[in-house]
Amino acid sequence: MTEMKKPKKSTWFFMVFLIPIIVIVTFAVVAWMVIDDSAQERFKQWSSSLPVVSNFVQTNAEGNNIVEQIEVLEGRVLEAENQVGILHSELQAKEQHIQDLEADNEQLTEQLSVEADFTAGETSEFESNSANDSIAQIYENMSAKNAARIISELNLDETIYHLMEIAPDHRSNIIARLESERAAEIMKRLAQY
Repeated sequence: MTEMKKPKKSTWFFMVFLIPIIVIVTFAVVAWMVIDDSAQERFKQWSSSLPVVSNFVQTNAEGNNIVEQIEVLEGRVLEAENQVGILHSELQAKEQHIQDLEADNEQLTEQLSVEADFTAGETSEFESNSANDSIAQIYENMSAKNAARIISELNLDETIYHLMEIAPDHRSNIIARLESERAAEIMKRLAQY
């Protein structure tokens, strides 16, 4: 006896469900293409009244509303892009202005430091001149004997520096009171100036 083969479950599913669904969808697409626009619109309105199907079907009014919303949003995007362009150009102008100000600041800082150096040089010369004048005044106000004692304690360079600030007649009195060897060294150095 020959046994008949039982069809597989996948073949059964294919024959019963899949092929009829493909045929129905194909028939619906062909019918949709053949039907004129007014019939399609009536079908859309009828299907939009069905509770579940209405979520998937758009009527022309809804489609037009969406198109209008898209156009409005595109307009807003263009406006925003224009604003971004304007703000970007303003930002570049401000950055250039900042760079110019920084360059001016740097230049002014250099000028200020040069002026400060010049002023400091003048001040230190003035201060040293006034200090030298006060040292000279002190030596001139004391007796030659006391001035000679102080100068004999200084090294040779300091001695010359102090004596150069004193008036020549007071200088000679102070040198005369020093030891002869020290006085000779001082006179040699003073002759070089």
